[in-house]
Amino acid sequence: MTNTDTTTTAASTAPTTPDPTKLYPSQTPPTDPPKEPPKEPPPVAPPKTPDPPKTSEKEPWKEYVDDPAKTPEQNAAAKAEHDKTKPQEKPAEPKPLTKADLVLPEGFTADDKTQDSFIEIANKYSFSKEAVDALVKLQADVQKGLSEKGKSDWETTQADWKKAAETDKDIGGAKLQPALANISKLIDQYGDDEFRAVMDLTGAGNHPAFIRMLNKVASKVVQEGGPVSPGNPTVMNENDIAAKLYPSHSKGK
Repeated sequence: MTNTDTTTTAASTAPTTPDPTKLYPSQTPPTDPPKEPPKEPPPVAPPKTPDPPKTSEKEPWKEYVDDPAKTPEQNAAAKAEHDKTKPQEKPAEPKPLTKADLVLPEGFTADDKTQDSFIEIANKYSFSKEAVDALVKLQADVQKGLSEKGKSDWETTQADWKKAAETDKDIGGAKLQPALANISKLIDQYGDDEFRAVMDLTGAGNHPAFIRMLNKVASKVVQEGGPVSPGNPTVMNENDIAAKLYPSHSKGK
């Protein structure tokens, strides 16, 4: 009994080894670091495509040479096919045009600004000298046609006015020559060469309304005892009166 208690007491009082992790936490034995995941291998670059082999320069085109093994007909056909492969020669660039290259037809004129604009357009689109000449001629023909048409229309209008005056109820028929005589004397007294030139240029003296108006003025002056007198209207014929009123018109009679 006594021996047992002694053993128990000795065991309970025996010294114990301290836990170093609790006494010195900073001196805890290191643990193994976490392992990194394995790295993926770098991508493999595709194999480089080799450069295509350099071709030799194309041989210059040559004329077909007859094959002695072929008949003349076969050589002719082969030559025709071969000639189709002949490279087309690039046309030479036309030289820039200047106003000296712009030749206008006789009787036509153009100011410097118009000529400069035309030459600028011609050079922009690489017109040849022949093309410029053709365009200038075309424009001249168009203008000439318009001018001739305008002249024809003007002459037709003058003829219509004269016909209307001859048939007018107030001044037509037998009244026309006395009216024209009065108008001629009125112009001699109050008009001048410039007035006659205006009538000649415009043809206004042929219009019945113009003749009626001037005849009324002439008659009124006569009635009031002015310097204009009817005189003897039969002394002047129609051509003489027309020559005084509008001289250029009488030239065509």
